[in-house]
Amino acid sequence: MNVTFDPVKHQYWLGEKELPSVTKVLRACWPLKKSFEAADPAVIENARERGVEVDTLLSRYAVGELSAIPAGTRTDAVELFLKAKGWIDAALKAGSIQSQVILSDGNIAGMCDFIVAGPVIVDLKATYDIEAMYPVQLGLYALLYEEQFKQVVEGLGILHVTKRFDRPKWIPLDADECKRDARLILDTWKMAHRRS
Repeated sequence: MNVTFDPVKHQYWLGEKELPSVTKVLRACWPLKKSFEAADPAVIENARERGVEVDTLLSRYAVGELSAIPAGTRTDAVELFLKAKGWIDAALKAGSIQSQVILSDGNIAGMCDFIVAGPVIVDLKATYDIEAMYPVQLGLYALLYEEQFKQVVEGLGILHVTKRFDRPKWIPLDADECKRDARLILDTWKMAHRRS
């Protein structure tokens, strides 16, 4: 399956068919507002931009494409990168690591931050808090991975890096529970589209 991603429009394509993203499915079906949605939009956008930079730095570093911090990189993003770099180094010593992996079952698609030996799917969160839907997001990634690669995911986890912590916090998740919850979201999505 050759799914492509347009990073400008944040769209996934399977040939000429646009696939809804994991994010779109979650936003459509998740009934609770995120705790940060009440914040000033400028604060949310600043945090989003910082998160993108941290994610880009760590992803490039993980696959050996980052030899120096690019000029103009935000100071706060560099600080978070340096906090999480040791985790990436440990993952590399333990085995293989892939970053920014597109996952799809042919109907929806998403991009997970990291897959480490196992396989274990890891999502990087450079947010203040961990939202309740994040484990479901990872559950969706696991379902997509298992459909695409015909291999059971051994683990799921969140790598939480924030200014509040001296080092990243590893949050292991119950993969079976996350996948069960993700199936409920997928079933809701499919039912709504069947009835539309």
